[in-house]
Amino acid sequence: MQKIWSDRQTFDPQHIRDMSDAIIEVIDEFDGDTELTKDYAEAMVADLIGAGMDTVSTALHWIVLLPAKHPDIQTKLHELTDWVVGRGRLPSDEDRVHMPYLDAFIYETMRFTSFVTVTIPHSKTSDVTWSVNHDPLRKWIADQFEIFLFFAILLHQCKKTLTNLACCKEQIQLEGNNVGKNSN
Repeated sequence: MQKIWSDRQTFDPQHIRDMSDAIIEVIDEFDGDTELTKDYAEAMVADLIGAGMDTVSTALHWIVLLPAKHPDIQTKLHELTDWVVGRGRLPSDEDRVHMPYLDAFIYETMRFTSFVTVTIPHSKTSDVTWSVNHDPLRKWIADQFEIFLFFAILLHQCKKTLTNLACCKEQIQLEGNNVGKNSN
């Protein structure tokens, strides 16, 4: 956490470069009239960095392991990447809209592993038992890594949205046809 305080030598309040500068700015601005002390600032930065690093590294860990366990999924992801991106360039953000299977894989990895609840320390406001992944009523799904589950949920949501949009369109058309007509 020495970075925060080593940044003080080059700190410019007109040019905030990173979280360290933002913390220094708040401490300087309130000059002791805030609970943001040096110790608290160091702990906060450690939490931010730890949360970012731990969550990302754990996600990447699972994203590498699950295709290894499910070679059919690995093959589909590889074929999709070759088809959309090709071999002559790196993937870009624009490619993502053409890769819903990849999105489904990522979201299903997050659901299946549920690692976010156990990565960094979390606090609670009351006594709880984390058991959603062990609920007997949901056990059949908690034990399955199934990308098509995500697609089914997505299609269901789209159907609801499209149905609502169609109803709105019909209502607008009905109201539009009645504009200017006498109600006598």
